[in-house]
Amino acid sequence: MDENPRRDLIISALLRFGLTILLCSLPFLKFGVNVTSAGLALLIFGPCSFMLSKPIMGLSGEIGTFFSRQPLSRWQGIYYQFANVQIRMMDVGHELWVVDTDLLRVIGEKPTLMLGSLYDAHEYDLIPATRFHGFSPDGAEKVLLKSEHFEARRMLMWLQREVYKPHRRKRELAAQRPAKSL
Repeated sequence: MDENPRRDLIISALLRFGLTILLCSLPFLKFGVNVTSAGLALLIFGPCSFMLSKPIMGLSGEIGTFFSRQPLSRWQGIYYQFANVQIRMMDVGHELWVVDTDLLRVIGEKPTLMLGSLYDAHEYDLIPATRFHGFSPDGAEKVLLKSEHFEARRMLMWLQREVYKPHRRKRELAAQRPAKSL
């Protein structure tokens, strides 16, 4: 059986918290709501807080990790940066497509309605399962070679060396790796 320390920590914290609530509520159940029962509840809560400290500290680390990853979780695996511009890459089939607005922002242009007529469907199209339009590697190369912007050639080299080539290599290695048997 596979042990899950996170699940065990959560169960431990919930059980200890429930036991603390139960023990602290006993004086109120016995004596009603008054100063005596509040004092007894505080006396009981002191030792119970030590019982709660370990799972609370463990959960705080887990919660901190969870919240620190949230701002970037949307971009996990698709976020790149070139010339201080966020470049979103989307996996389409076996290729990485670059979002049109990001690519065009680097070279100082804006997407227009004409883009669909300038490039064929293999070079520029709506990226499946998203609301973005994008350029395939061939389309991005075509756009960057046409551009007169000083960053265009540098971005093309960056895309080929730092984005497309590692992605292709990762796919080839994954294809060569034997499937794990259960």
